[in-house]
Parts: sequence; structure tokens; C-alpha cells
Amino acid sequence: MKHLYEFGPFRLDADERLLSREGRPIALPPKVYETLSVLVGSGGRVLTKDELMRAIWPDTDRTIRGHALGN
Repeated sequence: MKHLYEFGPFRLDADERLLSREGRPIALPPKVYETLSVLVGSGGRVLTKDELMRAIWPDTDRTIRGHALGN
């Protein structure tokens, strides 16, 4: 089953790791894509900073993650 999300003129294909706008692909750095994917995939639920950091940097120490987003 495809995981597609559409919002405004954008379409996020989570299976292909592709963001497009009006059918044109948009190149994103890996962590930017992962951040967008986690936020869009949350279904509108507000994520805590810790939830977001665990999703994007799962193998990183909590102290280091805290510094990545300015504590």
C-alpha cells in the first residue's frame, strides 16, 4: 500500500522518498525530508521535541539531540 500525502500543491510519496509540487520533484537534504515526513505522517498530532528528535535521530544520545535543537 502506497503512503501518499497531499497538502496544498505538494505531494509526499513516503515510499519513494519524494516530495513534489504540482508534479515537479523537489530535492531535499535527507534530514529535511525525514523531518517533513515525520511531521506529515503524524496526522496533525503535535509532536514533542523529544518525539521528533527520536524519530529523526534514533541512534543519537538524548544530550546530543537536545543540542541539535537548542535544548
